[in-house]
Amino acid sequence: MRVAAAFSLLFKSWSMVFNPADPCESGEHCESYFANLLQRRRSLAMLQSVGTTPGQIVRMLALENGFLFGTSMVIGSLLGTLLGWILHQAVNTGITMAFQVPWLEMGMAGLALMAIWGIFAGISFQIMRHQDIDHLIRVG
Repeated sequence: MRVAAAFSLLFKSWSMVFNPADPCESGEHCESYFANLLQRRRSLAMLQSVGTTPGQIVRMLALENGFLFGTSMVIGSLLGTLLGWILHQAVNTGITMAFQVPWLEMGMAGLALMAIWGIFAGISFQIMRHQDIDHLIRVG
């Protein structure tokens, strides 16, 4: 419980630094992973009460977030490469330069996303394993 609250506070403060207009401070809906996980704890506790193991729930969340990370990586890489090619064509007026697809950078970004994905899955497992499902279902 304290781990989840600490990570929620960490990501709220992190989002306020990079996005001061973020509504997390005023208590409105916050679009971060852990805030979403904390909001879904009651429904996830319901799944646990009917026999779903914490590992199965974490695999479900990991698959969901892996799909989001994967699609964002593919779409971002395609759009970034297209924008780079367009800018290359606009700047390449007198000197001929060859355009290179940034494979190394895309691979590094993919590895970073996979590391973040693994960290999120590990923390999610800890949160799911230590939550009191009876309390979450009764309080509702």
